[in-house]
Amino acid sequence: MVTLKNPTGNEVSVVYKGVSYTIPANGAMTLPSDVADYWKTRIHQFLIDVAEEAQKAEPVTETKETKAEEIAAMVEKKLGRSKKN
Repeated sequence: MVTLKNPTGNEVSVVYKGVSYTIPANGAMTLPSDVADYWKTRIHQFLIDVAEEAQKAEPVTETKETKAEEIAAMVEKKLGRSKKN
């Protein structure tokens, strides 16, 4: 089973092997894999596979403070200073 998300403001429909499927505007639907593959690759390429989208999302591993400390250390190094001095 695959969940497809419709990011548009309009509902989208497809008929696959005699069965009609409709994803509402800005909605999602879990479908058999063969239906989802057909629909996403041949009809509406803009549909989003929710599992693929989740895999692409990178987890946040550092805080703003950590990044700021790294930048401050780089600036100090460029200026030839060290916090330890």
